[in-house]
Amino acid sequence: MLQILTGRFFEGKGKLKEQETEAVLYSNFWFIREINTPVGVLNPARYGTREATAFVFRYVNKYERASDNDPLVLAHSDEAVDQFRALATLWFRALFHPDRAFVEAMTRPYPRGFGGGLVPARYVDRYFNASVECDHEERAGFSTFLNSVLSLPREKYLRVITCIRAFCDSLEALGINYDVAYSLLIYMLEALGKASDDKFTPTWEDYEEGQRKKVDKLCGEMEGDLARRLRETLTSTPHLKLSKRFMDFVSGNVQDSFYTTESVGRTWPIRKSELPRLLKNLYTTRSVYVHELEEVLDESRHIRPEPTDDTTRIRHDPYLTYSGLVRLSRAVLINFINLAPKLDTEQTHWRSQLPGMVSAEWSPEYWIWKTDGFEAKHAKKLFSGVAAHFLDLIPKDGAAMAPIGPVVEIVEGLIPKASKEHQPALLGIYWLYNALIVQKHQRPNWEQTIQGVLEKATDCHMEYLISAILCGGRAGFDAATSERAYREYLQHRHKPQCVWVAGLLEAAVVCHVANLYDEEGKPDDHRRLLGEAVLGTPFNPALQQRLAEARDAGSIIDVDSILGRRIRVEPPINYEI
Repeated sequence: MLQILTGRFFEGKGKLKEQETEAVLYSNFWFIREINTPVGVLNPARYGTREATAFVFRYVNKYERASDNDPLVLAHSDEAVDQFRALATLWFRALFHPDRAFVEAMTRPYPRGFGGGLVPARYVDRYFNASVECDHEERAGFSTFLNSVLSLPREKYLRVITCIRAFCDSLEALGINYDVAYSLLIYMLEALGKASDDKFTPTWEDYEEGQRKKVDKLCGEMEGDLARRLRETLTSTPHLKLSKRFMDFVSGNVQDSFYTTESVGRTWPIRKSELPRLLKNLYTTRSVYVHELEEVLDESRHIRPEPTDDTTRIRHDPYLTYSGLVRLSRAVLINFINLAPKLDTEQTHWRSQLPGMVSAEWSPEYWIWKTDGFEAKHAKKLFSGVAAHFLDLIPKDGAAMAPIGPVVEIVEGLIPKASKEHQPALLGIYWLYNALIVQKHQRPNWEQTIQGVLEKATDCHMEYLISAILCGGRAGFDAATSERAYREYLQHRHKPQCVWVAGLLEAAVVCHVANLYDEEGKPDDHRRLLGEAVLGTPFNPALQQRLAEARDAGSIIDVDSILGRRIRVEPPINYEI
C-alpha cells in the first residue's frame, strides 16, 4: 500500500483522487525537528512525563481511477501506516506503534509483578530503551532508505515489506514468548532468501558431517560412478537445498563493515570465521523448535547474556543471542534492499492488491451460460458449476434455470471428439441439461447420445454418478466400480482444474453407492459407506442422525429426499451398461 501511494504505478490516464491523511504513532524514539520522507512527514506531536512520545504521520492517500466507470474509491490506508511504522522501527531501532500503552509496556525497566513476562530491554539493546535518540545523519538516512525500499520491483517489495513486518512482530513478541520471537527472525531470513535471484546449489561438503562420513565409508566400497550418483542424489534433497540457500544467502548479505565499524560497542561480537557455524546452529535451532517445540537457547535464557552480546557459547559451540540475531537480521535486510535492482516506474496489477480487495468465485448462474472461449479443457470446471446450479434448483418450486442452452449446443459438438479426460464432464453437462429442462428445449436424440457414450465406457467417473443422482436415475455401474470412481474423485477434488461438488452432493453419491452394495447383498460394505457418510456430513446434524439410523438398521437411503427432491410422478431414467 505504501508503495502505491508514491504514484509510481499510475499511468496518468484516469482521474486522480487524493486525500490528505494523518495517523498518530507512539514511540520511545525522540527528536525535535520533523522528518521528511518520500511518502509523508513525521512530526513530534507533544512531549510529556510519560515514556511514549506521540508523533503525527502526515501523508496523502492516492488512487488513480482506471476509467470514468471505475467503481472503486480511496482504499483505507491503515496498511500504509503499518508499513511505514515497520520501516521506521527497522531503521531507527526503536519501537513505533499506534497503541501508547503497548509502547510503555514494552519499554518498562522491570517485570509487571510475578509472572509479568519478560523485560525486552534485558535481551536486546536500544530497541526498548526508555528513550532512543538519533543524530542528523540517521534522520537523513531514513529518507534515503525509504526511497530504496519504495523503488524495489513490486514482487520484491511485497516480499521485503512482509519480512520487515515479521522483524517487527518478533520484537513485539519478545515480551510474551522468547521462543516465538527468536524463531520468527529465522523464518524471516529464510523467507527473504526466496526473494533472491541467486542460485544456491549444495555440495557434498554441505551434507551433515556425521552422516557424510558414514556415506563416504560406504562409497569407498562402491564403484566410482555409483558413489558419485549416490552423493548427487543425497545433495539434491529439498531440506539440504533450503539450508544451503539460508546459509549462503545470509552470509552473502553481510558486509565487512558488520564486523568492524558496526560492531563497536558490542560484547562477544559475531566473528566472520564463526558465521557459518552460527548459521548452521541457527537453522538447527529453527528445525528443533518447529518439529519438537524445544525451547530456544534455554541455558542462555537463565544465565542471561548482556543486551549487547551477539553470541553465547554452550559447551564451546557458538550460538546467536536474540540481540545478535536482531543485529544480523537488520543488516541482511538493509543490505538486500540496497543491492536489489530499483525501478522508477513499473506496470503491475496494483488495484487488485489494495487493502480490502477480496477475490471470490461467482455463483454458477452468473457464468455457466457464457460461451466465449469455451473449450473441452474447461469442461470440468463448467460441470462443477452446472452441478452446483442444479443442486440449488432441485428443492425450489418454480426456480428458473440459467440459460445454458447455447453452451450445451457447443458441448454436444465436442462430446464425440473429446479426450477420455474431458468427455465425462461434457457428457455430464449434456445429461443434466436435457434431463431437467422442459421437453421442448431438449436436444434431439439426447438419450441415445448418452446411452451410446455409456455403452462404450469401460470406467465409471464421478461425473456420471453425479449426473445420474441429480436426475434421479442411475448410471448403470456396479457398486465396486462406482466406489472406485468416488475414491478417485476424492484424490483430485481440490486441484484447480478438477471436478468439485458440495458436501451434500458427495454424501448423496456415497449413499447411492451404499444402496448399490445393499442390492448386491453386501451388508458390511453398505454399513461401511453409510458410516463414512455420517462422518462426512457434520454440516447437517439431522442428516447425520438419519444416516446413522439407516446404518444401524441396515436400511437403504432415499437419495432423492437428501437432495430435497419432491416425489416424482414420472419414472426416472436408468441407463444400463
